[in-house]
Amino acid sequence: MKIEKKVNLKNIENKVSLSLREYENKKILFRLFNTKKNKSKSFAIYEKAKNSTTIKEAFNNDYRKIDIEYDTTKNNRFKKVNLLVDINSYLDKNKKDLYLDLINSNKSFIKENNNKDILENISYFEKRINELK
Repeated sequence: MKIEKKVNLKNIENKVSLSLREYENKKILFRLFNTKKNKSKSFAIYEKAKNSTTIKEAFNNDYRKIDIEYDTTKNNRFKKVNLLVDINSYLDKNKKDLYLDLINSNKSFIKENNNKDILENISYFEKRINELK
């Protein structure tokens, strides 16, 4: 008598938005200080994703494409940048000062909170932003 084992293969869903999948391994840098309203859904989403260093990692932490649009100011609705994405369409030379503000904010946050995990991405984006022309 043969006993068959049922193998339950879980579908591994790619959470990255289809329009961003080719960029899923691109570096990102969140503002470490969460500027959203405490106890709001957006605060919780941001809090969970803010230590992510790639797009894929952020999406695996429940971040969404709409969040990227808001936090990068790509939609031009907000004056503060809360996310840097290493994709040319998300980096505008006219917003260089806003990007540097995010980097400086993160440096201060790290000094005050001893969060050294994100230093590599800060250095990467500092160089990348200074090269914008």
